[in-house]
Amino acid sequence: MNTEDLNFGTGNDWLLVRSDPISGMKVYIQDLGDGRTAIKKVMPVDSILESAATDRSMNAGRKWGDGQVIGTVPLELYFSSGYAEAKENHDIKWLKRFWNDGDRKKLRTFEGTV
Repeated sequence: MNTEDLNFGTGNDWLLVRSDPISGMKVYIQDLGDGRTAIKKVMPVDSILESAATDRSMNAGRKWGDGQVIGTVPLELYFSSGYAEAKENHDIKWLKRFWNDGDRKKLRTFEGTV
């Protein structure tokens, strides 16, 4: 797709080019004015974060055990982060590092370390 085909200028406006009604993901492009185009994907995760927070609260004080749900990974992050590949390859070390990373805390349904 060429930016000229989309008829948008160099005014720093984001143009919505895709909206998925099922996942809620929206894809925008922006003409940077110097021959480059930026692409932005926006994935709503508020409901995932709220659900994880509720589960974390309910699981407070409970012990870890086999079969416990660690958390929920948004679909886009599942593939873009390498999670899908690590899971397919049974890379437990990578998966532990993923879940123990402080940036993923809000996705977790249990406190503590995996």
